[in-house]
Amino acid sequence: MDLSQFLKDAVVNLFVLLGFVTLCALMRDVSEKRQRKTAFWEIGLLFGVMAVVAMLAAVETPQGMIFDCRAGVIGAGALLAGPWAAMASIILPCAYRIYVAGPGMVPGVLEIVLAAVFGSLCNLSLRRRYAALRLSHVLVASLLTGCATNVSIFAFVMMYLPSGTQEFGLAGTALILLNAPVSMALLATLIQLERKHFDAVDSIADSERRMLHSQKMAAVGQLSRKVAHTFANSLTTILGSAQMVKDGSIDEASEKHLMDDVIDTVGRLSYLTTELLSFATPGSLRLRRMPLSKGIVGIRQFLASSLAADVEIVVEADKNGGEVMLDHDRIEQAILHMAVNASEAMDGRGRLTIGVAHADLTDYEKDVLQAGIHKKDRHEGDFAVLSVEDTGRGMDQETVSRIFEPFFTTKEKRENVGLGLSTVYNIVQQHHGCIDVISRVGHGSTFLIYLPVVEGTSE
Repeated sequence: MDLSQFLKDAVVNLFVLLGFVTLCALMRDVSEKRQRKTAFWEIGLLFGVMAVVAMLAAVETPQGMIFDCRAGVIGAGALLAGPWAAMASIILPCAYRIYVAGPGMVPGVLEIVLAAVFGSLCNLSLRRRYAALRLSHVLVASLLTGCATNVSIFAFVMMYLPSGTQEFGLAGTALILLNAPVSMALLATLIQLERKHFDAVDSIADSERRMLHSQKMAAVGQLSRKVAHTFANSLTTILGSAQMVKDGSIDEASEKHLMDDVIDTVGRLSYLTTELLSFATPGSLRLRRMPLSKGIVGIRQFLASSLAADVEIVVEADKNGGEVMLDHDRIEQAILHMAVNASEAMDGRGRLTIGVAHADLTDYEKDVLQAGIHKKDRHEGDFAVLSVEDTGRGMDQETVSRIFEPFFTTKEKRENVGLGLSTVYNIVQQHHGCIDVISRVGHGSTFLIYLPVVEGTSE
């Protein structure tokens, strides 16, 4: 055997270890989705199977020596998962080594057992001293466990099988002593890094959920203040006008003007009350499974009577956008609110484009889109997207971040400001969808409503 083959075998073993780390990550992800903790025997079985795979992918040196990283795998499992997992992990590799037999059977089995014992001792020691394992702890403990295992095996071979040590040489002795600590340190470090990454992502998601909750509570506070302010001002107007009419200190023309103000004020309060009721108690949806493109059939005629005559309405519907669970009336209501908002942003003149398409999202984009949703409630499948695009003045990022707040507005005239976009947000939430906004000052705005595509065929 030449050196090149030895290097190839070593690279294969490295990729085996990397594949095992990926498998650990997948196993943890499945456990998280099922909301249950992985049992110690499942972890032990996983490491045991990996140890057998490592034995099957053994490396042969140019001098004819054969070694593998079984001790590294078992030791890493014991170090990270504890004694119970270590006990479960040694069953399969020990059984396989006994089955293979040969002159090295006793040292081979002993190596597996010692790696589990030393790894478990390190785990217990670290857990007693520290609440959580740090990467530096894992690295040092791996090297100590691997060295203790291989030194013990080397001493056993030297004592009971001296004839087996004659052809080791300096290079062979180095391989025997360094094999377990290096492989164990590498595997344990990679798994610990994967754990830290997983915890960091989970922590970020939790922080985003807390931030969204805080924003919702702030929005409720703003809503209460603005409603109270609006009602107080309106009631002051009504009371003042009524008092002046009662006193009889004004002429008939002024009295009529005051009554017109009262009627207008009461009308605004009535409209606001209706919107508040719709916002607070949206009612149940009447969901039907249908292509999203069907949800905007006739939308051009529906909007024509509500928008300025100089607003051009363009509808672009992709029939392959996908089927969703939809309340047609509520989606029309959401589109109307967005269209009216867009018409005002265009000062009554421009192009409004309403489109439906299949949303080609990567897994990362889905996670970002659903960042405020608990992982178990996220939609893992495809999405269809409803877009409402205008050619208006656009918005800066600060405005975009606040447009769904109740009563938030950038308009100079605030008398008729309602809950349009807040209602749109609620409707999207009721459909278990997500909404995103893309806008630049001077380049218009695009509202994107992502709705989960229903899997399977329709009945």
